Parts: sequence; structure tokens; C-alpha cells
Amino acid sequence: SETVPYMLMKSPYVTSEPGASYNTPKILLADIKPGAVCEGVVVGYDDYMFYQDTINDFIGSGFLSQTLYDRAVQMLRDRNNWANSHGMKFYFVIAPNKNTVYPDYMPEGYTMASYRRYDQFVALLREAGITAVDLRGAMSAALAANPEKNLYYKYDTHWNNHAGYVAYAELMR
Repeated sequence: SETVPYMLMKSPYVTSEPGASYNTPKILLADIKPGAVCEGVVVGYDDYMFYQDTINDFIGSGFLSQTLYDRAVQMLRDRNNWANSHGMKFYFVIAPNKNTVYPDYMPEGYTMASYRRYDQFVALLREAGITAVDLRGAMSAALAANPEKNLYYKYDTHWNNHAGYVAYAELMR
């Protein structure tokens, strides 16, 4: 067998052929601007990126069915009852979507609704006697106190270590 003294610079699996789907751009760099949508991602201002799947909740449409909420609440009520029967407390933590914390970075045409399915779910949980920890207030306060510290990754929708600490502190409070 022949020994190769260096790593090949081009993988045999990468192609530049026009019909190939692997390693071909899905959007041109010049087209990445607020409002662009590609592969389920919406580009916001300052290149912040958001999941397209979160838009319906953000604008206040696409509420989930009462049946789905009822099933979720019943499952969580069962877990709450089990925890209580074993001398434990049950807390349900709800992480806000990135666009909830950074609504100003959403592209033109997207306005955050005053009431969303997030609000509906928190209300249903509290009505059921389940302690729902709503992190929106803590995230907003952290952002106001340190606007230079991001809570979510700019090119991702996951929160970072700073937001994880904010969530931890709120839960412990």
C-alpha cells in the first residue's frame, strides 16, 4: 500500500458539479440580508438568525389545539403529583425562543404579538397548579443590565453559557 505523506486538500466526496446537492451554496452571500429565508432560517438585522418555525408563535398565530395542551398539562400534572407524593417539588422551566429575547433584530414585517402560545401554556400550567418558571423576565433583565453580553448565539438559536447562568439563577430564586 502507498503511504500518503500529506492530507488530500479536496475530498473525493465534495463536488463542484452544477447538479450536485452536497457542498453547493443554498443562498448566495450577497442575498444574506434581513428578511432572507433559507433552509428554515430567517435572517434578521445585524445578521442575527432565527428559526422559521418560531415565527408563528412570535407573531401570535398558530396556537396549538386545546387537546394538545390538555394532554401536556395532564402529563405534567401527573409528574407534579408524583414528585409531591415523594416529598419533592416539581418545576417546569420554559426557555424563550431567541426572537422573544431579541425582537428588535427580527426583520421588517415581523412584530411580536402581545399574547402567544407561550403565554397560553404558562397560564394553563399555573391554572393546573404546576410551578412554571417563565424565563422571559430574567432574560430581559439580564439583557438590559448587560446589553453587550449576548444571551443567544448570533448564528444559532441556542442560548449560551451566560443565558444558562441567568436561567440557573432564576430557577434557584
